[in-house]
Amino acid sequence: MMKWLTSFLKLVLVGLGLAVLLLCVLAFPALLKKLGVIYPQYGFERLLFMTSLYISAILFYIAGINAYRILNLINQHNVFSVTAINAIARINVKGTRKM
Repeated sequence: MMKWLTSFLKLVLVGLGLAVLLLCVLAFPALLKKLGVIYPQYGFERLLFMTSLYISAILFYIAGINAYRILNLINQHNVFSVTAINAIARINVKGTRKM
């Protein structure tokens, strides 16, 4: 039962990764082209917006890779190993930690 659930979660994670990849390849460039036509005077802001979209996609993939690793560790019954703790620590955003 547990392997079926983790396999389902892996499949969902891969599906989300493909959806984000399609957004990055197809939707974001078309959106930026339309923004350039509608608002030609905002060139720098458009570049900043494009950069932030792609940086957020990269961060999504980093978190997705670590989540996939954690799901593999769950299948291997190594949930509370050092590797799992390190993967969870990589997902944690620095801005959410108390200083």
